Amino acid sequence: MPDLTDSSLYLNRELSWLKFNTRVLSQSMKKELPLFERLKFLAIYATNLDEFYMIRVAGLKQLFSAGVIETGADQKTPLDQLREIRSYLASEKEVIQSSYEEIVKDLEKENLFYYRV
Repeated sequence: MPDLTDSSLYLNRELSWLKFNTRVLSQSMKKELPLFERLKFLAIYATNLDEFYMIRVAGLKQLFSAGVIETGADQKTPLDQLREIRSYLASEKEVIQSSYEEIVKDLEKENLFYYRV
């Protein structure tokens, strides 16, 4: 029988959520989907990420400020989680930008433009 106190048996809640959101982002890169659907997935990804920062990252910062050492079965400290979140999202930043730029170029090919005000 496995040792249920072994932290390697557990997934981190925050990192698992980020991986879910990455799957949403991957939908924006699927060329077989209509352009507006791809753009919608990109918007959903961004909205999800905003909420993630407002709720989950803010919560981790509060735990860190309060001196909490461990927050779950994976035994990661709030600071460890914040560092892993930053690292994970840094590697995803280029994917987001390239997906957005590709969608905008494809929309322009269809004579659909947007203007920043």
